[in-house]
Amino acid sequence: MNPDIYSYSTFPALGIQKGFLLQALEYFGFSQATPVQEQCIPKALSGENLIVQAKNGTGKTLAFSLVALETVDPNDKGVQVLVLTATHEIANQICDFFNEMTYTSDVPIYTLLCCGGYSVKNTIQAIKEGVSVVIGTVGRVQHLSKTHLDLTNLKLLIFDEADKIATECRWLFELLPKACQILSFSATFNEPSEKFLKDKISNPIHIKCSGDDTKLKELQEYYTTCTNNFQNKLTKLIEILNTIPFHQCIVFHNYKSSGKDLATRLRDYGFPSLNISSDLSQDQRIEVIRSLRFLGIKVLLSTDITSRGLDVLNVNLVVNFEFPQSKEVYIHRVGRAGRFGTKGVSVTLCMCSEDIENVNKFSKVENLTEFNREEYMIREITEEEKKLCEEMRLGEVEDGEWVDMNNIENAEDEIKVLGENCEDGWIDVPLEESPEKVFVVPVFMKDLEAAQCQLCRIGRYDRHCHCVTCKYNYEFIVKYL
Repeated sequence: MNPDIYSYSTFPALGIQKGFLLQALEYFGFSQATPVQEQCIPKALSGENLIVQAKNGTGKTLAFSLVALETVDPNDKGVQVLVLTATHEIANQICDFFNEMTYTSDVPIYTLLCCGGYSVKNTIQAIKEGVSVVIGTVGRVQHLSKTHLDLTNLKLLIFDEADKIATECRWLFELLPKACQILSFSATFNEPSEKFLKDKISNPIHIKCSGDDTKLKELQEYYTTCTNNFQNKLTKLIEILNTIPFHQCIVFHNYKSSGKDLATRLRDYGFPSLNISSDLSQDQRIEVIRSLRFLGIKVLLSTDITSRGLDVLNVNLVVNFEFPQSKEVYIHRVGRAGRFGTKGVSVTLCMCSEDIENVNKFSKVENLTEFNREEYMIREITEEEKKLCEEMRLGEVEDGEWVDMNNIENAEDEIKVLGENCEDGWIDVPLEESPEKVFVVPVFMKDLEAAQCQLCRIGRYDRHCHCVTCKYNYEFIVKYL
């Protein structure tokens, strides 16, 4: 256990008493609190308003999740807890975590994800049926608060990534009941957001766990130089990926147009990669993050859409392919690696001496030539973890299941006859000869050119839905999950 990350307080000692929460903490291996949890939880449970600044990856999400779920009374009517955050991806991640933490609760605690990309009609129906916790983004929550989302019984408001969203929520404070408690969390705070929160929140207690140092203890930060040319930068990126040991990597770029081509080029170099940006639909973005979380890809190409709040255990390398536009952006980007005391590395590509000066203003950064591969050891991913991730990726569909095409009537639950009337979710693959058996290959990605073959684990699918590597050995169809 890393003493720089964990304290010696247990969660019951901090005031967490509900049995299902203690069971969940034990199941997920949270035996002792981190400093931010130790300082926040007792004060929050006593009803204090908080403004909390702590480094990325030190347990802020768990802190406010425990407070929220300890506060909720499932027998009370109406929305009791509202969590607002910066992006769909973070909201989805928090919602999943709330559901995992309440899995063993005797009385269901209904949590609603409320953000763009999801059916407004279904969201309204869920509100009518009754939810205790709403987790969402500012725009969608504001829209629904005008009509269907009643906040008159709200007990607790939580701002996650508060420096990013707080000033967008002036409208919200007019709707809050006077007794509503407010908790604000972020790794960084700028002057406008901090002043706004001080003005709007009654007698807040300030908790600053990071001091003036926002650097994670186990994160090694480097820069490397190259010319401002795409091919030269790509060559440098490949060199980094081949030099630094890592399980998964996030490569940040500034423009949406950069990512797709870069992901394609990295796949050509043998690194399973996907790109994420706001151009993707909500479902596509969820599938990309799911693929990252469950080891479906090695490298994620991303705009700053994932620079905040994304928590993926096996990401231990971050590369700034394009220079971050501010210190806050830099801190949040590199904070995707080295979380919860695990080792991580960040590398920033610098085009000129001015870039080197600027990145050293953000943090103390060394030249990549100082990196010592022999002394840098990352944890191994166990076979059990790999198996679990594979099961989560594939869902209920068996990978590599042979279906007898001569007895298709008995296989309708698994496969539909290839042809014009294929069931939604199945891809019609034109086969030159009708085989006796077809190999069923489940795929999570709707962008087939980006999807790794679930059969050989090497190739990708071409426009005919055949794997470019093993298409001569098997005939198969692809099912979207």
